[in-house]
Amino acid sequence: LIEGMGLYYKNNPTIDVFLHIVGGIGPVEDKLFKKLIIQYKIDKYVLFYGPLYSKELDSVFGMSDIGVGSLGRHRSQITNIKTLKNREYAARGIPFFYSEIDKDFEDKPYIMKVPADESPIDVRKIIDFYEHLNMTSESIRDSIKNLSWKNQIEIIMNDMLNPNLASNENISSE
Repeated sequence: LIEGMGLYYKNNPTIDVFLHIVGGIGPVEDKLFKKLIIQYKIDKYVLFYGPLYSKELDSVFGMSDIGVGSLGRHRSQITNIKTLKNREYAARGIPFFYSEIDKDFEDKPYIMKVPADESPIDVRKIIDFYEHLNMTSESIRDSIKNLSWKNQIEIIMNDMLNPNLASNENISSE
């Protein structure tokens, strides 16, 4: 994504895009990120916050138009995953993009898939996706009511009480 932002800014765009990075970053990634930021001269567009909580985290979410889900899971051969990050974006009504497969979001109109490889993210495509999205934050939040703790516990309880009707794909009846 940082390389994609560098390529985006090389074309003198009319829309400013900022990347807000929240959380801890390993030393290898930190060095790589900073090298790319200097190389592309985008230091004023990439902001590092470190770990944030409560109101400080809410503040960063409040200035975010689109969220960034997992982009590097292919490096560890993980293709199917259900990240908390995706659920947090949806719960806050923020559209997002990612590269893995998350069965809870694959068919949602407010997500954009990007390639699961080392190619730069096309920032212009992200902007186009966002500009053509016709959903409110409320409708995004409403789309995940099935993911509530209450609903998830009900699924577990039903599976435990009715093992022959279990929803788990790995359970077969004999």
